[in-house]
Amino acid sequence: MQERMIWLDNLKAYGIILVIIGHSIVITAANDSTGMLMKLIYSFHMPLFFFISGYLFRPNQENYFYKKWKVLLLPYLIFQMISVVFINVFYYILFVKLS
Repeated sequence: MQERMIWLDNLKAYGIILVIIGHSIVITAANDSTGMLMKLIYSFHMPLFFFISGYLFRPNQENYFYKKWKVLLLPYLIFQMISVVFINVFYYILFVKLS
């Protein structure tokens, strides 16, 4: 088993604390200083989690991305095509036929 990276655990903890602070400030963002603090926190707390997950990512299969594409992206694209067809049909029925 590999040794834990303390600096990475601390980075995750700081990110979680910033998420909590950022979500708490949303309620009181009417003030300029809190609004600026919210913008500062929101500018990097999510990229921080993406950086951490990318740093820790280790694919364990040779065709990892192909399997993920098949499992995640293909159903998404199919659902999007079906949604576009339904949206256009309903638009045609509601706005073009009624005119």
